[in-house]
Amino acid sequence: MKLLIIAGILMHIIYLVAVFENYICSPLVHGMQAYSIRQRPPAKRLVLFVSDGLRADKLFHIKDDIARAPYLRDKVLHHGSWGVSHTRAPTETRPAHIALIAGFFEDITAIKKGWKENPVEFDSVFNQSYHTWSWGSPDVLPLFSKGNAKRKMTMSMYTLDYQNYAYHNGVLLDKWVVDNLKVYFEEAKGNPTLRRNMDQQGVVIFCHLLGVDTNGHYENPKSEQYSQNIKYVDGAIKQMVSIIEDFFDHDGNTAFIFTSDHGMKDTGGHGSGSVEETFSPFIAWGAGIARPVHPYPTINYNDKFSSEWKLLGHRRLDVKQIDVPPLMSTLIGISIPVNSMGILPISYLNASKSYIAESMIVNAKQLVAQFEEKWLNRLVKLHRNGAYDKVIESSQNLAQLAVKGINYYYTYNQATLRYETLLNIAKHIIANSLSTYAAFAVIGVTVFAECMAISFNHRMVLTVTLIFLGLWPLTISLVAKNKFLAGYWLLSCILVGVFPYLPPIESTFEYSFVMIAGIMTVLIGIYLQIRFKRMRYSIILFQLSSIYFENGTPKTLPKLYNLDAETAKKFQVSYLRITILFLLFVTVAFFGITNIISLNSLSPKPTYCFLTVFTPLAKVMLYVCKHQFLNVSDEGSWVEIGTKYKHHCPLSHRYVNPCSLDPVVWFNKVFTIVFALPVKDTC
Repeated sequence: MKLLIIAGILMHIIYLVAVFENYICSPLVHGMQAYSIRQRPPAKRLVLFVSDGLRADKLFHIKDDIARAPYLRDKVLHHGSWGVSHTRAPTETRPAHIALIAGFFEDITAIKKGWKENPVEFDSVFNQSYHTWSWGSPDVLPLFSKGNAKRKMTMSMYTLDYQNYAYHNGVLLDKWVVDNLKVYFEEAKGNPTLRRNMDQQGVVIFCHLLGVDTNGHYENPKSEQYSQNIKYVDGAIKQMVSIIEDFFDHDGNTAFIFTSDHGMKDTGGHGSGSVEETFSPFIAWGAGIARPVHPYPTINYNDKFSSEWKLLGHRRLDVKQIDVPPLMSTLIGISIPVNSMGILPISYLNASKSYIAESMIVNAKQLVAQFEEKWLNRLVKLHRNGAYDKVIESSQNLAQLAVKGINYYYTYNQATLRYETLLNIAKHIIANSLSTYAAFAVIGVTVFAECMAISFNHRMVLTVTLIFLGLWPLTISLVAKNKFLAGYWLLSCILVGVFPYLPPIESTFEYSFVMIAGIMTVLIGIYLQIRFKRMRYSIILFQLSSIYFENGTPKTLPKLYNLDAETAKKFQVSYLRITILFLLFVTVAFFGITNIISLNSLSPKPTYCFLTVFTPLAKVMLYVCKHQFLNVSDEGSWVEIGTKYKHHCPLSHRYVNPCSLDPVVWFNKVFTIVFALPVKDTC
C-alpha cells in the first residue's frame, strides 16, 4: 500500500514537472543569417522617441479644437502617417520595449530572471545599426546592450536614485533627456570624429521618456499631472527634432518615429490586455515615410477613436508593435533583427515599388530562416522579371505562413502532453483503485475539481454551489434532530455565498484586515490545539461541518485515518461528500472575494505590509501558492500566464497530499494572497 502511495505521488510530480518543461521554454531560435537590402534606403538615420506609459486616446485627445499635443498632431495632419500600435499582454516596460525594438513578444523564460531581463540573448535594431546613441532610463537602455550589441550602443542614463527622486514629478526625467541630448549634440559639433560617426548610414538615435508613465503611476491617466506631462512631451519632441535637424543641416535624410511602449488603466496600473493598455500612439514622419492621405475612405477599426480624435477621413494605419522593427530597419537599410516576428507595414513607406518589393523579400527571408522553408528562389526570380506586385503579394503571404509555422512547432508537444496526461491519470485511477465504485468516486471528485476550476474566473459558480449546500440539511434527518444547527448552516452558507457574487476586489484594500487575520489565525490555532489534539488540523478546518451533519459529533473523525484495506473496500458515499466539501472550501477560501485575474491592479501599496523593495520574483512567490491542466498556456500578461499554472498546481497538490494543509498556514496564506496584490512595474 505504501509503495502504491509513493508511486502515485511520483507520478503527479513527474506530470507537474513535464508541464513546466514543455511550456517554460524560449520561442527564440539562433544561428540564422541576417539579410539586408542592397538598394539605397530612403533614410540615412532614424530617430525613435518612446514616451513610456502613454495612452493613444490621451495623446490624440482634442477638445474645442485645442489639441493636447499640437506639434505631434500637426505631423499627423500635414507631414506623415499615423495609427495605433497594438501590443499585447504583458503590457510592461521590458517586454513592450523588446517587442518594439527587437520584434517579438514576451519570452516566457524571463520568469527565470524574475521578469527583470531576458535570459536568452536576442537581436535588435540597435544591434543591427551602424551605431545607436540613446538617452533615458537605466531600466530600459541596458536591455539592448548585452553581448556583441554593447559596442554598438552609447548610453546616457540618469541614476536609479534620480529616477526614484523624480517619482512624484516625472517631467524631471523627460527634462533630463532633453537637456543631456542638447549638451551632447553641442559637444559633437566641435568633435570631427564624433560628428563623422553620427553622420554614417544606418545610425539610430533613441530617446526614452519615462515621465508620463511615472506620473500615471503616481496619480492616474485622468489626472491633470498626466495631461500636463503629455503637453511637455509634445514640446520636448519639437525641441529635440529641432536640435537634431540643425545638427545635420536639415539634409532631409532623417526618419522620425514617435510611439509608446504601452498604455495604462484608469487606476494607474498596466500589465494586462485591456484597450487602454494595448493601444499606443504611433506617428511617423520624415525621410521614407508616406505623406498624409486626405480625404481617405473610413476603415472600420471597431472603435470610435478616429471620430473622437476628429481624424475621420485622415488615413489611419494601425500596426502591431512587433511590426515596428522591420519598418525601422527598412527605412535606414539595415538588417531586420533575426529574432523579429514582425511583418513590414508597407503602407508607411514612401519608396519605389522595387525597394518595397525587395524589402518584403528580406522580411520573408528573415522569417523563413526561422521557419526553414525554401520558397525564396521563386520570389527572387519574379523580382528579377519585374513582377513587383506579385512579389509583394507572395512575400506577404509567405510571411504570414512563416509566423504560423513558427508558432506551430513551438507549441507542437503541448496538446500531446495534455491528452496523454489525462489518459494516464484515468488509467492509473482505474488500475489501482480498491474497488470499481471507489474508482468512479475518485473520477467524480476529479470532475468536480475541474468544475471548481471554472470558478477561478467565474465566481458566480461558488455562490450557486454554496446556496445548494445550505439547503442540503433540509434533505436529511438533521432538520428534525437539530433545527438550530440546520438553520445556522443555511445562514452561514448564504452569508459566505454573498462574497463571490460581489464584484472582485481590485485596488481596494484595508491594512487593518491583515492584523485581524493574524489575530484570528492565532485564536483558531489555539482552539484547534486544545479541542482537537489528535486530529489533523486541515481536515478539521475544512470538513468539521460535514462531520457534524453525519453524526452530530466530531468523535467520528478517526475513521478517516484508520482505514485498513478491508474497510477501504467498503467505500461509503460520505467519504466522497467529505472530499468534495474539502475541495469546495479550499476554492472558496482562495477565490471567495477575488479571482486571480482581478489581482492585476498592479498597485504596490498593499504589498508594503510584506515587501518594501520592488522585486518581481517575490511577486511570483506571492502567487504560486494559489489550475486547470487543459488551460495551461504561455500567452497573456504575467498574471494571466501565472493564473493558468497556478490553477494546475493546487489541483495536483490536492490529489498528491490532501492532508498536508495545515489550517493555520492556509488561513494565513488566504489573507496574504488577498491583500498582497502584485507589485507594479514602476517603469
